[in-house]
Amino acid sequence: MSLLVSIITPSFNQVNFIEETILSVKDQDYPEIEHIVIDGGSTDGTIEILKKYPHLTWISELDEGQVEAINKGFKMAKGEVITWLNSDDTYLQDTLSVVGGYFATHPDVDMVFGDCRQVDQDGKIIGRIKGHSFNLTHLIPRNCIPQPAVFFKRKILERVGYLNPKWQHAFDYDYWLRIGLAGYRIDYLPKTLANFRLHRNSKTCKEMDVQRREEGEIAKSYARCIGKMCSVIVKDLKDLKEEKVNRVLIYGIGRAGKMLYSVLAENDFEVLGFMDSDEKREGDRFLDKRIFSFDGVKALDYDAILVGSQFIKEIKDVLERNGISENIIVPMVNEKLESGEGEFPL
Repeated sequence: MSLLVSIITPSFNQVNFIEETILSVKDQDYPEIEHIVIDGGSTDGTIEILKKYPHLTWISELDEGQVEAINKGFKMAKGEVITWLNSDDTYLQDTLSVVGGYFATHPDVDMVFGDCRQVDQDGKIIGRIKGHSFNLTHLIPRNCIPQPAVFFKRKILERVGYLNPKWQHAFDYDYWLRIGLAGYRIDYLPKTLANFRLHRNSKTCKEMDVQRREEGEIAKSYARCIGKMCSVIVKDLKDLKEEKVNRVLIYGIGRAGKMLYSVLAENDFEVLGFMDSDEKREGDRFLDKRIFSFDGVKALDYDAILVGSQFIKEIKDVLERNGISENIIVPMVNEKLESGEGEFPL
């Protein structure tokens, strides 16, 4: 059974492009599509185009801009998979079948993204935006996820929330960071999924300086915490390599545990899974890895348990009570790190 995909299109006076956007969705070879257009009160003929397509769900009313429009659409969306496609961008013909098929065969995946082609106002290809396997640290210091090629599960919207109206240009960048820090599994599909249009009236071209300034502010706000955590972890990892530690478990599924996993993967450690103080989580998946019970861990062949938490003494006590020796515990996050310069700006 195909998952329903909801596509939100924010629109304002884009009569030259919006019909092409609509048709790129309508002509998809995929059975379950909901296309919602949130128009900001266009006066250029856009409404006449919207009326031509009865399959659309659409409203036209004054709003505060693109972010508010997309958030309105999110609240209306019924799909299990959700995204937004701007009114001057388009999909390739098989995009939704590729994405829908990937979600169907990879139920643990929460968000996917692919590559984009850059096109001019006439649709001529002028460049490409190529992605790579997702890693949270790669998003600092710049946005490397092409928005038109992104699709995510409804549960992300329900937990992470809506786009932040503080950012009017780099709101997608902020959103990817929030999703990554929440620990969701994000997969990269090495396939071109969308066309990203550059033209003289697009926000990207008209207000590039504003976008770069916002991205810089967002990167700085997240990098302070991420950078401190990474620097401490990488130093400890060098010591582990010298001690021939490779196969590891991570105790803790909070922010520190997520970052620890990210850095371990980058440094070629084999992460067997996670541990958590809540035994009810046993058998669940976190970052596409299993959460093990204490008894489950005893049956594994591992080199060390790495603690992604400041509560090292308490965790040692818990492990000892459950028959796991403390001499295999390698603290990776300490109180000094956790009491650094504030929380992640979620």
